[in-house]
Amino acid sequence: PAVTEVSSDLTGLQEYNNYTISVRAINGEGVSAFTAGVIQITDEAAPNDTPQNVTAVALSPTSIRVTFYPPPEIDQNGPITSYNISYTGELFDTDTRFTFVNITNRIYPAVTEVSSDLTGLQEYNNY
Repeated sequence: PAVTEVSSDLTGLQEYNNYTISVRAINGEGVSAFTAGVIQITDEAAPNDTPQNVTAVALSPTSIRVTFYPPPEIDQNGPITSYNISYTGELFDTDTRFTFVNITNRIYPAVTEVSSDLTGLQEYNNY
């Protein structure tokens, strides 16, 4: 019987990467030319690394500016769409709180530096 469809799973590929795929046929007499390439991108995955060079600067007795850089491009595994900043006071305000920084410009990997102001903090507290 004639084979109507053949498939093969390509494994061990990098996350969120473009691949050009070509196929050729082989029989007892030799090989054909490769097909024109088709381009397929692999799926996104969770980032492999953390944001880099995190700094915090007090803006006032009740606010702090947090600035950082995205994970290295090779470790992003897709467009970063948001960041989650966690903060806890040492002396007062000891409950852990979170704030989200949404990235509206999703041109990959356009974001080079991110900053967020934490406000409403307890005066003279270490965070």
